[in-house]
Amino acid sequence: MSLVRRADCIVKGALWRNPFFRAPVAAADYIRNDDSEALLADCVAALERGENLIIFPEGTRTASDGTFKLQRGAAHVALRARRDITPVLIRCRPVMLARDVRWWKMTPQRSQYDIEVREDIAVAQFAAQPAGDGLAARHLTDYLREFFTRENRIHAAV
Repeated sequence: MSLVRRADCIVKGALWRNPFFRAPVAAADYIRNDDSEALLADCVAALERGENLIIFPEGTRTASDGTFKLQRGAAHVALRARRDITPVLIRCRPVMLARDVRWWKMTPQRSQYDIEVREDIAVAQFAAQPAGDGLAARHLTDYLREFFTRENRIHAAV
């Protein structure tokens, strides 16, 4: 996030109640995920202000084996705002901060991060579907799941 100008991020509502995280997330003016309708409106407003919205569609950290389940929130935001999605692949070797590993159980060796920004994914093709935003969000999420699964397989084979 530190490399992205005017970055905004969606933060779990519980962090706003946590005594350790409340001040930093409030100071950063991140978007809370407590209320889905307010969340969508806040995300669209951030994009209209020219901010770059960082969304982790897993909604949480990825498992150490690389499996993940995407939530539809990122697709709903992209469709409502009519904004293309820039997929970013973040790889870490050795794996750390995985969902199924306690955060304080660090590996003895230093981790190396690879961050790869890919070509935008046009949402217009999904928004043009006559079935409505709900089905369009489901199709866009399926497309993103296939994209990230394919990229994970390619990277694992290398």
